[in-house]
Amino acid sequence: MTTAEEYRKKIIRKKTIKVPSGSEFEIKALSPLDFWNVKGADLVLQGKADKVDPKINAEYLKMVLLKCVVSPQVVEGTPKENQLAIEEIDADDLTFIVNEVLALSTRKDKVDFLAEKDK
Repeated sequence: MTTAEEYRKKIIRKKTIKVPSGSEFEIKALSPLDFWNVKGADLVLQGKADKVDPKINAEYLKMVLLKCVVSPQVVEGTPKENQLAIEEIDADDLTFIVNEVLALSTRKDKVDFLAEKDK
């Protein structure tokens, strides 16, 4: 029987990325529930982020940063030592981080299948 710890090690995908500013971040994949919990996730995956309400986009970006950036930790409000506030992250770095999290969180074959069912 697989233990909970063994299962976590198998399924939690993490990686270290180098963002455009040259800094390194450790990220992890979104859980499937987090991924689909935000309205418009399917449109973002289909490359139609411009069709999603901007308030939803902001909510999505915030959720990705708070839940998926492992190190340095990203927080809302005033950061403590070794934390970053969302507002401190450069726009190019933020875009890069979110794209990397989305790539880590999905499987292309599953995304294509989901996109096809809406046609």
